[in-house]
Amino acid sequence: MADIEAIQRSLLDSAFAFLQRAISEFDQDHRFSVVHFAIATELFLKARLIEEHWSLLFKDVDRATAEAFERGEFVSVSVAQTLTRLKAIAGVSVTKDAEGVIHTIGGHRNRVVHFALHHDTEEAKAAAQREVALEQLKGWFHIKHLLRQWFGSQDHFVGKLWQVNQSMGRHRAFLAVVFEGLADELALEKAGGTEFRQCVRCAFVAAKRSRLTQYYSEVICRVCGQHDSIIEVPCDNCGAAVQATGYEASYPTCQACEHQLEESELSEILDTGEDEYPHTVSKNCAECMGYHKVIQHEEIYVCLQCFGHADEMPTCDWCNEGQINGGDLEFSFHRGCEFCDGRGWDRD
Repeated sequence: MADIEAIQRSLLDSAFAFLQRAISEFDQDHRFSVVHFAIATELFLKARLIEEHWSLLFKDVDRATAEAFERGEFVSVSVAQTLTRLKAIAGVSVTKDAEGVIHTIGGHRNRVVHFALHHDTEEAKAAAQREVALEQLKGWFHIKHLLRQWFGSQDHFVGKLWQVNQSMGRHRAFLAVVFEGLADELALEKAGGTEFRQCVRCAFVAAKRSRLTQYYSEVICRVCGQHDSIIEVPCDNCGAAVQATGYEASYPTCQACEHQLEESELSEILDTGEDEYPHTVSKNCAECMGYHKVIQHEEIYVCLQCFGHADEMPTCDWCNEGQINGGDLEFSFHRGCEFCDGRGWDRD
């Protein structure tokens, strides 16, 4: 059997090559950029999947053979199957937002390949380029996080990630048109006391902060639509303000005394009410698959793993567990939820 680590590295190198090609083609013909960006995304996912076992790259695992794999003569797993296997077999956490963006990238690639997409005017072409720029910024935002989780310990990765980040600056230039169009509106809101922060995705100072409670804020970028969250609580050791964000999704260290915020401290501060769902076994987050990680905080529910929130927490009719950001659970008795398969056995 061939060296799996060498194959994985080859997949990653190819993915980065396609990614840089996609960025370089963006100005000349964004249709080719769409296709190569989608290929890069697919290769990044498969590079992680092969770490579990080489046979998982086969569409039909039952037909996987070492000879076919080494020759490269087999039908490869689709992006949708890759995501399913990463979650079900490798135990990889891929957020719903990231999964949605990845499917959008693949769908756009299919439209470009199978249909002739032409733009009659320069204005239409510019609008299409802005759409692609936003799509790829969203894609890179999520892919970058996944790559850091999966391969962050590999030294050669740091340079490659930095190069792509620098190259993506051209995409932000296209979104600058949107930012400039919002300039007067943003200035008026700032004068009225609205706080705008630098967006973690597009880098424009257009992310509007809305305080939902004393400790919890929602942030939405007016340029690219990126959602973020801010939790700001007093340090348990010295009382100084400590800030955690959904973008980082990690427990920070107090800059005043170097005490690291812990989950139990955050839970003690934010958990404000009695459980209104006495039959619920646990409160979970379907966005990040955080199990037992959700608490009620005043009128909202907050995940202590990804720091996301929701106004409501429905329960699954089969497993009786509550979850936020899991979509409609109306038919969960039979279909299940993100944390169970439902009744299942009499399902058509």
